Amino acid sequence: MDESLVECLNNMFLAIHLIIGAVIGAYIKNIPLAIAIALAIHYLLDIIPHIDYPIKNDERDQWRKLFKGGSKMVADFGVGLLAIFMFSDNSPFIYACALVSASPDFSTALKYLFPGNKILEKHYNFHAIKIHQFKDADISKFWRLVIQAIIVIISLSLLNKTYC
Repeated sequence: MDESLVECLNNMFLAIHLIIGAVIGAYIKNIPLAIAIALAIHYLLDIIPHIDYPIKNDERDQWRKLFKGGSKMVADFGVGLLAIFMFSDNSPFIYACALVSASPDFSTALKYLFPGNKILEKHYNFHAIKIHQFKDADISKFWRLVIQAIIVIISLSLLNKTYC
């Protein structure tokens, strides 16, 4: 498996994208507008310097490492869905916005499953290369995690207020 496939899956924690997408779905009742904002917010979040999954791939044990990293991503996705379940009114629209918000990461991964697809290639060049260019700014891992934690806390607070 190509190391770049594993690297493209290393985006900001999926739970954050899911939770913020849910917040958008909870507050914006205009369906097309909410979907557009949920998608756009993904890219805005990815501009912020953040922590990625520390998944490395080499020719030895690549499947074991991919499984280990993939397990983290599945768990992260599950945590995001669980948080939405616990803090929202669980309307289908909230989950739809959450999935739309996380979808650019899935589209980036599809590039490797369908090599030569020009649309997926253009998306990859935009998302993984242009948007993530600030990801490697000189900010410590501690502050990157703090930033992500603050985003999650604020988002869960907003989500919780929509049905209290």
